Amino acid sequence: MKFKRKKIAKNLVVTLLLILLMGCSVAFGVGYSKQITAYFYNIQVKLDGNPLKFSNEPFIYNDSVYIPLRDVSENLGIEVKWDGNTKTVYLAKKITTPSYNNYNNSYESYYKQQYTFIEKKSIKDIQKKLNDDYEKYKDGEEDLEFKYSLDEKSRYIKVEIEGQNFKRDSSDWKKRDTKDFRDFIEDIVKLIKDDFEKDIKIFVYDEKNKEAGEYEYDEDKKEFKIISEYGETVGLEDMEDELEDDYKEYTKGKEDFEFKYSLDDKSDYIEVEMESNDFKRSSSDWDKRDTKDFRKFVKNIAEKVADEFNKDVEIQVKDKDNKIAAKYEYDESKDDFEVKYEEGTVDEEDDDEDLSSLEDTLNDDFEKYEDDNEDLEFTYSLEKKNNEIKVVMKGKNFEKDSSDWEKRDKEDFRKFVEDVAEKVAKELDEDVDIYVNDEDGKYIAKYEYDESKKEFTVKDEPGSDDDDDKKSIDDVEKEIKKNYDEYTDGKEVLEFKYSLQKKSDYIKVEMDGKNFKINSSDWEKRDEDKFQDFVKKIAKDVAEELEEDVRVYVDDEDGKDVGKYYYYEKKKEFEVKEEN
Repeated sequence: MKFKRKKIAKNLVVTLLLILLMGCSVAFGVGYSKQITAYFYNIQVKLDGNPLKFSNEPFIYNDSVYIPLRDVSENLGIEVKWDGNTKTVYLAKKITTPSYNNYNNSYESYYKQQYTFIEKKSIKDIQKKLNDDYEKYKDGEEDLEFKYSLDEKSRYIKVEIEGQNFKRDSSDWKKRDTKDFRDFIEDIVKLIKDDFEKDIKIFVYDEKNKEAGEYEYDEDKKEFKIISEYGETVGLEDMEDELEDDYKEYTKGKEDFEFKYSLDDKSDYIEVEMESNDFKRSSSDWDKRDTKDFRKFVKNIAEKVADEFNKDVEIQVKDKDNKIAAKYEYDESKDDFEVKYEEGTVDEEDDDEDLSSLEDTLNDDFEKYEDDNEDLEFTYSLEKKNNEIKVVMKGKNFEKDSSDWEKRDKEDFRKFVEDVAEKVAKELDEDVDIYVNDEDGKYIAKYEYDESKKEFTVKDEPGSDDDDDKKSIDDVEKEIKKNYDEYTDGKEVLEFKYSLQKKSDYIKVEMDGKNFKINSSDWEKRDEDKFQDFVKKIAKDVAEELEEDVRVYVDDEDGKDVGKYYYYEKKKEFEVKEEN
């Protein structure tokens, strides 16, 4: 049986309490005055659907709405008389001068029969009602149980709905009636907006505190929106539209290329074709592009697609003759972008004999790790990255989730990796980053060696005791959402949605703007220094909790890049990479 939600009555919020109840008795004492703080929100009152006009504007004081008694009474067909001598208000269908002794009782009886007066509810009242009446959503065979917490912000009401009995990956969540569940959320919105003339933001979490859905209500537009729902993914056509909006044009110096995009979902990667009618691959237009900057442009596209579909990405750039001008690949698990081919660009051969020779040495001397439980075999590849050496230890005979990997002696294996790192650091006099992958190339663990300090560090090793002591990335994401949901500097209030992703050697933080665009005054009038400090605090919090470098990407409400910021966990340094 389908879960029937209680209908939210649209009551006329007319609080005559103070004025009206004082009118039920004669005030013989000496009058007095006091200073109060009242709130004016352009409050409207409707009688049978028709708005009432008032001689004085209604206001809110102490959670009650005050409106002119005479205006309301006359619209209800009740005459009003004020006795200045006795400071008494008389109301009746036909006004007569009553004796005070019998009027009060007759009026009170009439008042109770005819009218219901309702005070504006507080946040706590609404939270209690939700926990009492909306604690369970039933659809078909499954019940989803919730606990509610509400928080009144300066510009909106924040609602957190915490699931009690389901995971977002479970059939309980996936098999819900999507439309009916959205109606359920809308009913919650209606309940809240009847008492608060503010925007409403709703976050649904599962029992593990992972976000399952996000919804918004815009008070000015009277519009309800679904921001995200776990399991409801963006389609290929939607992504094509996004790319043509955000990456339609590449401009650098004198060259200006426009692209059209087509995507194809292969079994284990997304293929992206970038087609342009502005150049031939053999022309000077293509040759004169800024090679480094164009690669960065393509990498941003690859990252966007990979983040959305959680797959590797292969990109082909085609010229006006539909000939391939360039090929690129992006490994989503390693966050690794590789140039496979570029017309007119001569690939630089790696003639570093030291690296090649050292690779051979590692493959001979450290091919196999052995302990009492398991034998793990590896092949090695080395690459120089800035001021460090990247070493990839690819497994030959085990998978990431296999017992072969799980049953290794953890301390002994770390010593084995440390020996590898020391060997590389000693030969090349550089810091070393070591990545362990399984036989399918899936990332498993990361280790670092500081050559100057002769210090070996376990950076990421799922399942280790150290890892158990650290907060999960989902825990940190939830904390960031709670602590940094809006930025304000006295001039502007910018609101954000966050998502955190674990990359091979850093944490990626996406700050998606909710209420501003890149060229709007909201963004341009922010205090740049204060905003950078705001981002720095976020990056530092994430880095300290997860012990990783952090990269923060800020987008506006249309998904356009407005800023990129890096935080280096070892050096405790913050860097503004880009800011539009």
